[in-house]
Amino acid sequence: MKLLKFELLKTVRNKFIVFVVLALLIANGVTAFYLCKPEDDAATENYAEAVEDLLADTAKKYSTLENKDGFLGRYYTQIKDMYSALETDKEQKQVSGWGQYLCCGFVNLFLLTACAFCAAFTFRREKETGEMITLYSSANGRGNYVVIKLLSSLLIVLVFVLSFCASSLLGVFAKNGFAAFSGGGARIQDLKAFTYAPYEISVFRAFLLSVVYKIPVCAAFYAFCGCVAYLFDSGIVSLSFSAVLMYGSYYAMGRIYTNGNSFIKNSNLFAAMRSASLLGELRGTDIFGLCIPTYVFNAVFPALLAAVFAAVFALLHIKRAGIKIKLPKIKPKKQKDERSAKPLPLHGFELKKLTKSRITVVIIILLFAVRCVVSFVSPHFSSMDEMVYKYYCDKWQGPMTEKFDAEFLHEQRKVGTGYAISSGRDIDYSLLDEFGMDASDLEAYYRMRYDGLLLFREKIDRLRELRDRGIDVPILYDGGYKRFFNSGADIFLILAAVYICTYLFSYDFANRTHDIVKTTYNGGKKLFKTKLLTCITLSAVLYAAFTAVSAVSIFSYFGMMEPTAPLYTVPGFEFTGIMPLWAYLVLMILVRFAGVIMLCLFCCGLSLLLKNNLTSFTVSACLYVFPTFLLSGAEGRAAHCVDLSYMLDGSGFIQTAQSPILYAVSVFVCVMIPLILIIPHTVKIKDK
Repeated sequence: MKLLKFELLKTVRNKFIVFVVLALLIANGVTAFYLCKPEDDAATENYAEAVEDLLADTAKKYSTLENKDGFLGRYYTQIKDMYSALETDKEQKQVSGWGQYLCCGFVNLFLLTACAFCAAFTFRREKETGEMITLYSSANGRGNYVVIKLLSSLLIVLVFVLSFCASSLLGVFAKNGFAAFSGGGARIQDLKAFTYAPYEISVFRAFLLSVVYKIPVCAAFYAFCGCVAYLFDSGIVSLSFSAVLMYGSYYAMGRIYTNGNSFIKNSNLFAAMRSASLLGELRGTDIFGLCIPTYVFNAVFPALLAAVFAAVFALLHIKRAGIKIKLPKIKPKKQKDERSAKPLPLHGFELKKLTKSRITVVIIILLFAVRCVVSFVSPHFSSMDEMVYKYYCDKWQGPMTEKFDAEFLHEQRKVGTGYAISSGRDIDYSLLDEFGMDASDLEAYYRMRYDGLLLFREKIDRLRELRDRGIDVPILYDGGYKRFFNSGADIFLILAAVYICTYLFSYDFANRTHDIVKTTYNGGKKLFKTKLLTCITLSAVLYAAFTAVSAVSIFSYFGMMEPTAPLYTVPGFEFTGIMPLWAYLVLMILVRFAGVIMLCLFCCGLSLLLKNNLTSFTVSACLYVFPTFLLSGAEGRAAHCVDLSYMLDGSGFIQTAQSPILYAVSVFVCVMIPLILIIPHTVKIKDK
């Protein structure tokens, strides 16, 4: 126990690991608050009908199978047996809050990132401090080292899982609360996202299961990161390797259709961490012809991997311990000619200040990691209506021809007939032969397509109005452009840029070297310009990286086709509608970059005014971030004119030009205020 306690204290007393974990916990809670969706709590009113439809569809697929004794045959039989025995007439209960937590997947990436950071430290500490030789020479040093290291890892994983789950719960609770008593007793089927849930368990028990399922996954990943860290000589390399595997595998797992009953599709290490997939439907995994329920496989598979990685670590340690350690030969370093040594340029000197600060590097990496998580987790279709809307746009993409008019009219008649059947109206049943569908199929077709067709018809009516005005606009799915244009100011980019600027310009004040620096040869305007240029350059690099991540995530999910089409293709951009989509993209990126420059000027001027790093960061971050949060739901552009970060919105700032008064106010707030802050300092600072 003493050795275990000593091993745990090594981790607890490491300020770097503690800071990273606390930052990830806070970021996880804030992200949960920001991304949780109340619609995930909507009760399933038609649960009985949904189960009946599933059984009918399963029976239809089963009848078409040639080999009814194969895997798919047993899978469909299992579905029929499971769902036929369910009780579907229970009373609906209030489940506020629980569905939002169970459907949120971002907690997993924050949790896995914390495991990767901690494993990279704990499994490398003895090698970096030179304690490994002492451990090898001590009695039972090999066995005790392996056992204590793995036991401490398991305890750390348990603490991490409970902490991050609690952090997510707090984030969801702060926004929407929980139905503590009635929600705990409700069924998992009472949640909208779990319609096909063959588990007669309560929502609270489902929540506990989701926590338990994370433990073997995190244990396996922690042990894997430990093995990688033990093998590599560089902690950064081992951490990068583990992070790439984690994000790549987790993203691939989310992109793969997991209900294909395939061993390869369901054997992903992180599959068990997705509560919605785990508890949302019955799935089977084919293992040598046996139909294994996936919820069982997803619990056993990570546990086996954890045992395998633990065994690999033990073998690596024992094998290396048995090798005779040879001390490396120390070769004398050649003396460099001091006359040929060149002094570090001012830009390099300022960059070195940032890279030498561990906290600064960790904050930038964490903010970028959170940006990646949010970018690849948040893009999704908000509803079935939008998916149908995309289907119609892709189906009739291109100019509106007479053929399109005929096909669109036929589609409207088909959906209208389904609506008439569902509302009990009399119809001309000869239409059923025309459509090649019976009444029940036509009614189901209507329910699936109606709302999406309404959205598409609004788009078509608008395009026809433009065509009557002499503007020929093709049919094009605009989901990707909508999200990129309306993505708003990037809060994570703001925080990263604010921290860099305030750190560099407050560095000399914090270290009390400001007066000394002014007496040096380059301590006047040249150093000031160098600091400012360094801040702008680094912020520009971050801006490019953050923007690229957002663009790639949106493009990979929604697509951004036909860049030469006019901007009228995307609703809400009539002011600049004649401009091609690619030109507006370039203009918006340039406006956002100008916003980054104004942000740097503002932060630098405020830092020189306040002369304190923490105060400057807090004030700058509040002035740039809070208005973005407070005005996120504001209708119209008038309220946004007082937002300092409005230029970072890009598209909103451009569209404000429709109103000269609002545009003048926006320019003054976003441009003149940063200039007013920075210009007096450029006048005061003089060269020697």
